[in-house]
Amino acid sequence: MKTTSEKQISQHKVIDIIKVFDTTPQRLFKAWTNEKDFSAWFGPESFEVIYCKIDLRVGGSWRSGISGNEGEFWMEGKYIEIVENERLVFSFNDGSVNKKPELETIITITFSKSENKTIMKFNQSVFKTVEARDDHFRGWSSGFICLSNYLLNSK
Repeated sequence: MKTTSEKQISQHKVIDIIKVFDTTPQRLFKAWTNEKDFSAWFGPESFEVIYCKIDLRVGGSWRSGISGNEGEFWMEGKYIEIVENERLVFSFNDGSVNKKPELETIITITFSKSENKTIMKFNQSVFKTVEARDDHFRGWSSGFICLSNYLLNSK
């Protein structure tokens, strides 16, 4: 059982983002799960996807590479839960040659309709350090701007 201080530490090593998109849950889910769509928006602004492979099934894997002024970065993981157009749970880890399995986090995304929009709740946990969490938060925040722009321009 975790003590109160352990709970506080882990809560500080979590990302929770709620974002509203001007699209349907089906379209937003597809943007996360279709290689062509994912490749069009994934990564922070000023990065481009140089590789994307998605095997969308529980136990299936995903892998992506992005490149920008800050360098080349690889990510990968496995799908844990898939509820089409509603929920997506997958692991997220460094996908480089020198990857560190101990840095793996779990991403949970839920999609819910609200009038003509979709509320996306994004959670990534648990980071080993606050610095790692902050780096990912900056990346996702920028990436979600890319996602929003992609959805607006691909109607």
